[in-house]
Amino acid sequence: MGAQAAVSPELKQVANAVRPFIRGVGRLKTGTCDRTEDVKTDAFGNAGTLIHEKFHATVLSQEDREGLVDRYLDAGFAELPRDSLKEDDQIRFRLDRLDPSNPFIWEHEAQVAIGGRNLVGSQRKVLAAKLESLRKELAEDKVKPARREQAEKMVEELEGGMLLRLRVELSRRSFVLKPLLTSGHTFGTIVPISFMSQLVYSVMPADPADREEDDGDPLYLTILGADERQVSFLFSGGILGQRTVTDLEAGAAHHAWFANRQATESPDTAPWISRRVYRELRDRGESSVIIKWGREDVPIHIAAKGSENLPLVVSGEERSVPTLVAETEKEDRLWILEDQDCPLVLKLIEEEADLLRSIDEVRRLDAV
Repeated sequence: MGAQAAVSPELKQVANAVRPFIRGVGRLKTGTCDRTEDVKTDAFGNAGTLIHEKFHATVLSQEDREGLVDRYLDAGFAELPRDSLKEDDQIRFRLDRLDPSNPFIWEHEAQVAIGGRNLVGSQRKVLAAKLESLRKELAEDKVKPARREQAEKMVEELEGGMLLRLRVELSRRSFVLKPLLTSGHTFGTIVPISFMSQLVYSVMPADPADREEDDGDPLYLTILGADERQVSFLFSGGILGQRTVTDLEAGAAHHAWFANRQATESPDTAPWISRRVYRELRDRGESSVIIKWGREDVPIHIAAKGSENLPLVVSGEERSVPTLVAETEKEDRLWILEDQDCPLVLKLIEEEADLLRSIDEVRRLDAV
């Protein structure tokens, strides 16, 4: 077999970036990548580095134009107006791939333009067969230099004449955050929590009969940093905000309501219960707590009611974790992870709000 030309590191990088947009469509012909880095702050004043990557790729495809158009429309791409066309583009598509679970990807946009001749029917089949035959011939070592040169030229002409050309442009801006509070601090033994841990947090009606098949997307609570007493997190998914729990050790209030564009520093401990309240429930069977939901900010009695194991997905694997079950005098029920360093409220039924709040998964978030 003939030796294959080495693929440059840049082309490999482009191939990895654009692969989701060209898989099964054709083969990558050329590609370039531009990358810039700037020191920035996010909407809440957190410092970090903004990385902007632009990928440009040319892809050759043997598919007919109608098939490609259907493929991209089915994948969620939107057709752009004709005044956006460049060069010999026939049609152009755009897709915004922002993921609400990753608030550090600020832009992830792909545009695909289809150009070239639109061969149909037997024309395409005949030329495709000829092209395949020439490629097999060129793969043989015994091909004489003069014939190889001739065949390579024929392949180039056939590709240029019969294959559709796709121009793929990908723009991605990602924010690499500097850890807040104490860099590298981890807390919790059953489910260790640290910088870039992410809690998947759901809210739905407490009564199963009132639940719809789709009760909305979850919130994603991403840890920005922690120390012995504090923890800061960003919440995203429909809304975006930041909360810093300033007294995880002894805070009296559990305030599980999150507002869009909210940026607060507060002793409210949600989605945890304070370590003090957890210890008192474990050791004495009772404590006092403030469950905020249109109520006065006054402590109410809370009592331990036993223990129960709950399912929790941790780093992609479902586990059974121990919880302390507690109930307030207002009949709110809480399932608290039995971890004195990290007493997460894995499930909360707020009686007056008739809502069930739960943490369904704990995972790591790769921010870039």
